[in-house]
Amino acid sequence: MRRPFSAASIDLSLKAAYGSIVRERRRYFRYPVEVPVAILRAATQTVHGHTFNVSEGGMSIITAVSLGTGDPVQLQFDLPGNGFHFELESTVCWAKDQQVGMRFNSLSRQQTSKLQEWLSSCLEETFPEFVRDKFSKFPQA
Repeated sequence: MRRPFSAASIDLSLKAAYGSIVRERRRYFRYPVEVPVAILRAATQTVHGHTFNVSEGGMSIITAVSLGTGDPVQLQFDLPGNGFHFELESTVCWAKDQQVGMRFNSLSRQQTSKLQEWLSSCLEETFPEFVRDKFSKFPQA
């Protein structure tokens, strides 16, 4: 921050730090949501589960079927209110009990845009109204 302090300079500094603050220093914001997901594996039947959380880089899924770390899979799901069907190549990053972490490998520009748009709207919904009002003053990049 530069002196002298002004409301405008403080707002700009907060805007720059905004992403780190809300993501708790994680690379991606994770939104807790439960939607059905189909997990397609090579040479085996489709596995069904539901999401635990979704981020721009991947998702956590709860499923009764065990998956191994490093397994390549295809995920198929729809996000609520999005109206967009996702089919993504993914890799199992971790597995613990019935919960599995997936990393998205191949997002098209359209998929990335739709996912970012959905996550942004979800993030805004989690903030108190006075915070939303504060950041709604800034032009969108």
